[in-house]
Amino acid sequence: GSATQYATYASGSGTASLVFTYTVQAGDTDADGIAMTSPLDVNCGTIEGLATSVAAVLTYTPPATGSVLVDTTAPTITSGASASATFGSTFSGYTIAGTDAAPLSYGASSLPPGLSVNTATGAITGTPTAAGSYTTTGTASDVAGNVTSASVGFTGNRATPAVTWGGPSAITYGTAISSTQLNATASVAGALSYTPTTGSLLGAGSQTLGVTFAPADATNYTTASGSVSLTVNPAPLTVAADAKTKIYGAANPALTATITGFVNSETLGTSGVTGSAAVSTTATTATSAGPAVITPAVGTLAAANYSFTTFTPGVLTIHAGSLAITGVTATDKIYDGTAAATPVFATAALSGLSADDVGNVTLVTTAASATFADKIVGAAKPVAIAGV
Repeated sequence: GSATQYATYASGSGTASLVFTYTVQAGDTDADGIAMTSPLDVNCGTIEGLATSVAAVLTYTPPATGSVLVDTTAPTITSGASASATFGSTFSGYTIAGTDAAPLSYGASSLPPGLSVNTATGAITGTPTAAGSYTTTGTASDVAGNVTSASVGFTGNRATPAVTWGGPSAITYGTAISSTQLNATASVAGALSYTPTTGSLLGAGSQTLGVTFAPADATNYTTASGSVSLTVNPAPLTVAADAKTKIYGAANPALTATITGFVNSETLGTSGVTGSAAVSTTATTATSAGPAVITPAVGTLAAANYSFTTFTPGVLTIHAGSLAITGVTATDKIYDGTAAATPVFATAALSGLSADDVGNVTLVTTAASATFADKIVGAAKPVAIAGV
């Protein structure tokens, strides 16, 4: 440096060796090496010889001091005043940074457990082993021994556990949810709680299942949550046409259907089913006696939690109709010891015909025969007709 500093006389008066001392003061800086001059500059003072008491000029050979540097300026720490790391996770996000004319070394005290400082670079790295708040003191030192310290507020954040929950397979309405669906896992020990809870019955459609995880080690871990979607398929119902009967020629009876397959102890009235089934048959008043098919269909049926998947036909049983022959008489006869009678069909007529058969049915009497109720003489006797 260019500034001149004067040493203070210490000892040596009356001898051939004088001792001067200088204590480096704050603010003294010499980056290119100190220099000592000859002759000695006594800074307005005097040195006298012992014999003459005359002021003397002292010359000497200065030592090699070009490598002696003077530095009293402390480094400046420029890094931030706060940092954060997470429990259990590798940390390398903070470096103590300083400025100085000379190389620096670094230190840190009261670091979160698991972290350490690189004294050459100032980098703080490691894996925190405990969460919490820490006041860390970072230092920067130069080769002259000047040290600067600064406080760093270090936050050791709690880690968030990983909650793993695969999407559950679809279920059918009426199936209570259980551990089959509520089967999330966590990366650390703790307790899982679900919404909805085990045993809940969910409506058909896409439902959201939620989980909250409370870690056993709440000091170092936060709570965590997750959710998945569960598909609840409608429960299948069967629509069966009810069996019906009628007489040939009669109009069809009212056709109805019965719905079965309800779950959760529900009935048609409590299931939320609305509308009615469409029930039909191709049978008419002209359909011959015998079985006819009754066909059910969905009609206006609708339900949030049920589907109408199976339709079971029913049977319309058509019984043969009964005809009556009226106006038949028998010819009077003389007692002959038999019950034989001669039928007369002059005023005979058929009753009970279906409207569809009027004009299509003929009374044929060519093979007809008649018999009195008995062979005893009498009037207005009943006559049995056969063969018509």
